[in-house]
Amino acid sequence: MAAKFGFGDYRYELVEGWPNLTAAGVASDIALDSSGRAYIAWREWPYPDVTGGAVLIFDENGKLLETWGEDLYTTPHGMWIGPDDEIFMTDSADHTVRKYAPSGEILMTMGQKGVTGAPGTPFNRPTRAVLSPSGEIFVKK
Repeated sequence: MAAKFGFGDYRYELVEGWPNLTAAGVASDIALDSSGRAYIAWREWPYPDVTGGAVLIFDENGKLLETWGEDLYTTPHGMWIGPDDEIFMTDSADHTVRKYAPSGEILMTMGQKGVTGAPGTPFNRPTRAVLSPSGEIFVKK
C-alpha cells in the first residue's frame, strides 16, 4: 500500500522509485512547467556544508531529461515557474535570484553573487521569488 499524506483537496501519494536517480543530495524545491516536466532544485549534502547544486529536469515518469547550473549554484533553495515557463531560482548562500529560460539560459540576475545585502537591500539569503500577474517580482527572505 502506498503512503498517502495531506488532507482534503491536498492529498499526496508517495511514488516509490520516482525519480529514477541515485545521487547524494537533497531536493530543496520542485516545480512543474506547462508540459508537466518536473524541475528540481537539487543541492549537495550534508547541509550546511553545501558547496553546489543544479537544476534536474524529469519527465512525468521520473526519467532524468537534463541538468543545468552545476557550476553556478552555492545553495539552490527556492524555485518558481511562471506561466511562460520562465524559471525563478534563489540561491540563499550566494544571495542571488536568477531568472532562466526553459533551456537554462540566464535571462536576469538580481543581487551580487557572494555579496550579502545590508538589511532592506538585495539580498541576504533569499529563499523564494515569484512573479505577480502585473510583472512585479516578489522575493522572500
